Amino acid sequence: MVRRICVVLLLVAIVKAQDVNSSQLCDERPVRMDAAVKAFQSSYYEVLPRGHEETIAVVPYVPQNKYGCCPSGSPNQKGLVPIQMDLQPVPGLDVRYRVGHHYVRLENPVSVPFGAGQKFMLLKVAARPETTLGMRHLPVRFTFRTVHDGQLSELQSMDVPVSLKIAEHDAKVEKADWPLDHPVRNGVVNTLLFPVKLPVNLSLALLLLIFCHGSGCDL
Repeated sequence: MVRRICVVLLLVAIVKAQDVNSSQLCDERPVRMDAAVKAFQSSYYEVLPRGHEETIAVVPYVPQNKYGCCPSGSPNQKGLVPIQMDLQPVPGLDVRYRVGHHYVRLENPVSVPFGAGQKFMLLKVAARPETTLGMRHLPVRFTFRTVHDGQLSELQSMDVPVSLKIAEHDAKVEKADWPLDHPVRNGVVNTLLFPVKLPVNLSLALLLLIFCHGSGCDL
């Protein structure tokens, strides 16, 4: 009886963990299957308090299936050749973009090329103390080529949805699980890591497995 209960609870916990992962990684369906792009932000719910700075990674990738699962770990870019990101300044926001090991302040519209082997683009966005509260949209356009049957396509482009909700300077901000390695601390530039934090439900499942093993459950 105890064995059956352990098995049922374990299966339920694992299924819930998979549902959580699916909702986090497949939260939108790309328009096309050969190219997509997603903006990862360092805070949940797109909240950016006045006087604070947000880190954003713009990651191009090729969807793995028809549901357009978003990249986690190393993004699939087979057949995708990133060319550049076009950025435009936004009143009330201070934007910086990463070039090599340094950030450059965005003052005028600029096209930032992808370097050889570069997987994504890093941005720093800060809200000024007087910035109007509410939703703001950062214009970002991704230019790329695709490879089909060994042939390189013409230049193509797509807009990247980057939204920020400007809040009061003392607004509560919940930090997201950042999927990127620290580019300076470890001396690695533009390297994606697999998530190191297990979902709560999956952690509970593992604990349940240990408990059942210690209790004599034959799993």
